[in-house]
Amino acid sequence: MTVSLSRVVIIENDELVRTIYRTLVEDTPGFQVVSSVGTLAQAERDLRHLQVNLLMVDIYCRPAMV
Repeated sequence: MTVSLSRVVIIENDELVRTIYRTLVEDTPGFQVVSSVGTLAQAERDLRHLQVNLLMVDIYCRPAMV
């Protein structure tokens, strides 16, 4: 039986929160963090070449994050 991992990208400008989310996701069976970034620009670059199943996005997005 093949177990499929859900591939997760975390987009969060607060580094501490991003680290906490990463730890929570990586400690959850069946989930794998493939990218963890602090800006939308970084996420856009990563998403161009990654296959992702789930995005965790900080909904408060200041213009400086773009």
